[in-house]
Amino acid sequence: LFTSIGECSKNAFPDAGSIEHIIKLKHEAQEVIEAPYDIKEYADCMISLLAAAYKADISFFDLVEAVYAKLEPMLRKYSSK
Repeated sequence: LFTSIGECSKNAFPDAGSIEHIIKLKHEAQEVIEAPYDIKEYADCMISLLAAAYKADISFFDLVEAVYAKLEPMLRKYSSK
């Protein structure tokens, strides 16, 4: 999925870098606010986020590792014991 999104983005928007995809993500996030039950809007956000990471030369593995690192303190704090 990550590579498919990245390659599609590279071919469709060859001059766009990660910042352009983050700007697109802001637009897509606003669409989720306006239609919070439309799963396609969430998909658009995910596509924009993953395209931005791809263009920033962040690997999917590194992105997932960073998510776990950010999530771990929250899990410790809020998980039932």
